[in-house]
Amino acid sequence: MIRGTQLTLAALLVVGLAITSQAAMIANYTFENGIDRDSTVDGVLGVTTSTFSGGSFSTFGTGTRHVQRTYNSVRTVTGSAPGFVDVDAFNAATDAQRIAAAVALNRYKSFTLMPTGDAINITSLTFQAAGSNKSSWVFVRTSADGFTNDLMFSIIPNNNNRNSAGAQFSADVSSLTNINSALEVRIYGFSSDGGNSGAVRNDNVVVEAAVIPEPASLALLGVGGLMMLRRRKV
Repeated sequence: MIRGTQLTLAALLVVGLAITSQAAMIANYTFENGIDRDSTVDGVLGVTTSTFSGGSFSTFGTGTRHVQRTYNSVRTVTGSAPGFVDVDAFNAATDAQRIAAAVALNRYKSFTLMPTGDAINITSLTFQAAGSNKSSWVFVRTSADGFTNDLMFSIIPNNNNRNSAGAQFSADVSSLTNINSALEVRIYGFSSDGGNSGAVRNDNVVVEAAVIPEPASLALLGVGGLMMLRRRKV
């Protein structure tokens, strides 16, 4: 009898763990025809998604391109801070200085995830990116820490084919847990180009997450286990 009760409680524990570990796609930006900036999924796990938007120098393609891009120069016409006056100054800068310039100049594209029910853990964030004409870089930050830390940072392979989705990248989302309010995700990009000919293009931005059950749900699970235990004893 006791063994059967133990097995029952163990089964309930497994069910409880499964509830917190079941992940699903909550956002999927494919930019079909180059102009559709809405996620193909919305409302999954109670999470609504915003339209994909951009910071300064952002444009969205039209026609047959299935990508979204941002003109991403961190060089300035006048050479005033925080950009770099010429390519030599850019090349002499550290990655930290280049990142700081891209942040200050709002060289990003973004979207927002809005949980409307239980809190969620972000389990994955992947996307594709390509640069054009000049060496380009990409990095990801979120509003969870006030856009302070990079979830990833990488150089982007040059690819002038504007119909190409680019290389695959993934962000470290281990810090994005217990999200219960709007989370803005920014994909920053920058290059050494001094004009609007250099761009970072993105495609197939996908986010997956798992729901964290409310304490009340877990409490009911526990009560159910206790009731079963009591029935066994009787």
